[in-house]
Amino acid sequence: MDLNAPSLAWYSQLCEDLGFTAASTDYYFRAVQGGSVDGTHPNDAGVDHFARMFFDGAKAIVNADPEAPQAKVLAEVLKGTRAETPYTVPASITSLGPAPNSAYPQPHVTPAAYPLVINHVAVDPNGNIGSMSVTKQGDLTTYGRGIVEVYTAGGVLKGTAYANEQIDNTIEGTQTVTFTTDLTLAANETLKAYVMEFEDKPGYPLTSVQLSDFYTP
Repeated sequence: MDLNAPSLAWYSQLCEDLGFTAASTDYYFRAVQGGSVDGTHPNDAGVDHFARMFFDGAKAIVNADPEAPQAKVLAEVLKGTRAETPYTVPASITSLGPAPNSAYPQPHVTPAAYPLVINHVAVDPNGNIGSMSVTKQGDLTTYGRGIVEVYTAGGVLKGTAYANEQIDNTIEGTQTVTFTTDLTLAANETLKAYVMEFEDKPGYPLTSVQLSDFYTP
């Protein structure tokens, strides 16, 4: 089924209606404010039009030769369908300027549960804990300490290691902190890592504020 010809005809009609610019079709491809145009995946309004093109093409094939193998398959698809008019982006939206204009929603941002995410804890073949990679993903107002716990096969805490360096709240992106510890991870043992806030005073005591989710490889 040829959907290329009807889609090009539709684009031409949009240019007739909205102006001969490349942005005339954006109203049917942009979904939220910001970002770039995805010319492959239309938004909900665009999907309406492409669906109509498909069903119009299917009906044409069935009507041209109902006994053709393709027509028999498409006839099953068409059972129970009804005529619908695709949604047209109204002038109240197109008059506000090129898409995505103020009528389009802001992108949804799911707030991070924790300001830090642990990417990886490096353990060498001998089970020595070497480093922790952490990425800042939200507002971090204090320093953090990377912590690694090792548990025996029976689930009993074997020991805890603390990172040598602090996780700096002024650094954006990814940081790596190292460990110097006698604690090792055996083949039948498990590892759990996380980051806790600490106070900037002698001894750097940890607080009860957790800055990352638990990480288990």
